[in-house]
Amino acid sequence: ATNLVRPSVGAWISYGLGTENENLPAFVTVNPPANKGGPRNYGNAFLPAIHQGTVLGQPGDRNAVPRLRNLESPLPADNRSRQFEFLDALDRLQAGHDGVADSQFQGAVESLELAWRMQGHAAGLVDVERESPATRELYGIGKNPTDSFGRQCLAARQLAEAGVRYIQISHCDNGATPVWDQHSNMPKHEELAHEVDRPVAGLLADLKQRGLLEDTLVWWGGEFGRTPFTQNKNGRDHNPRGFTVWLAGGG
Repeated sequence: ATNLVRPSVGAWISYGLGTENENLPAFVTVNPPANKGGPRNYGNAFLPAIHQGTVLGQPGDRNAVPRLRNLESPLPADNRSRQFEFLDALDRLQAGHDGVADSQFQGAVESLELAWRMQGHAAGLVDVERESPATRELYGIGKNPTDSFGRQCLAARQLAEAGVRYIQISHCDNGATPVWDQHSNMPKHEELAHEVDRPVAGLLADLKQRGLLEDTLVWWGGEFGRTPFTQNKNGRDHNPRGFTVWLAGGG
């Protein structure tokens, strides 16, 4: 988060609007890219650490099952509570000694406090199995090639329903294998579209039938488009001056 001079969109949303559920992060990113910017895609830069995106799933693996990791502690709840009371006392001691709390230190403390609250509220939050067969069918879960992205889209709906302010899902490269960045194989885009079309349509339909689409804005896009002319016989080069995004919902 410190090697980017500007915060990610999700971090700005978290900073400006806060969270709707104090027991959950304001910003969650699902299976984010490990390359192509990596953590900078959900970083907080100069904003307090509490606004960095919380990772759900596995960075760099769009096929990973979306789940929150490390929510369970080997320590009993009363021991963990005493630990946080001790850390809080140290925090207040440090603030009193310096006359003002250090913003980075305070951000780290707030992140730890959120992690503590999540242990009691986030377990089981994202769970495909608690959905009906009809809902899983709507997202294309359990079928190829839509299962992986369908799970991401369903996770996004469950998070939105629970009060997470900003959710970022990614259909990105797996490791070094390029996906949408096709400089020499544009027909690959048709295959990729089959992976995402049904899940994202299912997400919109599910949000609408649950009454969530009116106050949920869905934004779809990338960082650039492709040129209208060929490159390397059957590909397209980057086009930062012309690309497509679409929005749905939001009133």
